[in-house]
Amino acid sequence: MKDETISQIGPSESVQVPAGATVIDGEEKVYLMPGLTDMHTHLRYETDLQLYLANGVTLVRSMNGRPYHIEWRDKVAHGQLLGPDIVTAGPILGRASNGHVDLITEDDGVREVDKEKAEGYDFIKVYDELPKAAYLGVVKEARRVGMPVAGHVNRDLALEGVLDNHQASVEHAEQIVYHFFGHDYDESKIPYIASRFKEAGSYLVPTAQTIPDLAQLYENKKVVLDRPEVKYVQPETLLYWASVRKDSSAENRALDTFQGKIINGFEKAGVPMLTGTDSYLFGAVMGFSLHREFKRLSAAGLTNYQILEMSTKNAGEYLHRDLGTIRVGARANLLLVDGDPTADLEVLSHPYGVFVQNQWLPRVKLEVMLADIAKDFEAGQRFIWTYENSGVGPMLDEYDREGPFSHEDLVFNEIGNDLTSGQPKDAVRVLERCTKDYPNWWYGFDSLGDAYRTVGNKQAAIDAYKRSLTLNPKNRNAVDWIKKLSSG
Repeated sequence: MKDETISQIGPSESVQVPAGATVIDGEEKVYLMPGLTDMHTHLRYETDLQLYLANGVTLVRSMNGRPYHIEWRDKVAHGQLLGPDIVTAGPILGRASNGHVDLITEDDGVREVDKEKAEGYDFIKVYDELPKAAYLGVVKEARRVGMPVAGHVNRDLALEGVLDNHQASVEHAEQIVYHFFGHDYDESKIPYIASRFKEAGSYLVPTAQTIPDLAQLYENKKVVLDRPEVKYVQPETLLYWASVRKDSSAENRALDTFQGKIINGFEKAGVPMLTGTDSYLFGAVMGFSLHREFKRLSAAGLTNYQILEMSTKNAGEYLHRDLGTIRVGARANLLLVDGDPTADLEVLSHPYGVFVQNQWLPRVKLEVMLADIAKDFEAGQRFIWTYENSGVGPMLDEYDREGPFSHEDLVFNEIGNDLTSGQPKDAVRVLERCTKDYPNWWYGFDSLGDAYRTVGNKQAAIDAYKRSLTLNPKNRNAVDWIKKLSSG
């Protein structure tokens, strides 16, 4: 290896090994392959990066970026942070009502692309409800400045309109159903829309596992929450998974079957596809969810080799980077596994070792990384299950008895927010404890203001919002509510 690229390939007796190099003896029983990629994820915590490496993933594409994603990307690139290579979008472009960047006109789209380009993001992420004019402005300017556009299917343009604009990738196979097939699951139309993808040069990221997980959320979410990898889920996220509700699964079960046929048809037609998971959607644990995605792709009829191509070679071609293959000059993101992955994809889920950033991470080191994460999250997860099973009182009693735990500020705040609409008095109890223990956290006081307001304690709400605003003068929620409550 040299400069994180492959410098030589050949028989051990003919390759000149530099002095001081780490030599890994596979004892003629391990297979070398390119590292895996998750091309649709939502990074939240630094531990996400370790979870990916432990699962053989050496590159991720983050689909809703913030400045810290750029910071992580650059630190990884400079060897200052251990993790997979990161490619990141800017914030999602859609409508403010969905928490996205709100754009209306073509000029809005142009300005946003220029802004994200200047801030250092790698590509643009668009959502269904982005107005047509803004979408066209985004596409035009992104093409001019050399930023790919990826995301959902624009509702105004529909699928063929998006393909006419050569969107680099369409995320989620179900988007094809929503914006092309509708409720008409007509298999005879699959070859046509596959041909349109090929003509447009657009890639599909199926994220096939998300739909059956959402169906399971309604049918019996305990099946998902009891998965062994859930112990690696950050407590704040586990709280969301444990409390989220779904009112139907029949449509998702039918959709799951049909999207499998789309994926199979696209592979037969030669449409380029990429592997992605939509982590942290319900059930999607960073790294582990990619191996579940492989199983869904296999169930759709893809061969192991085709799935491996999607997660390695195709990613390099999509990104126009020399990665995803083993050849001289390619990026040395490599994976050693205990068997032939073309015969059994299961060998990928427990790597013999991973090579990234000129570092060799043997299995024992990867297992230690995982064990440390599980230990860090253990108390917080136990606290959440007490809340879910027994309520606020026993939860606070347990906290008083056992004391602080990792990430408790986020857990307290999310529990408070979860309670505010239905049990606001309990929300006040939890958030008062949160702000007592974290007196300099503006977000906790903002949430407490919301809870006080919900129970009708106007003055306490104003005081909490003022405290939040002191800690974060940019908090618009506090500004707006102080004004409304003071004039009411």
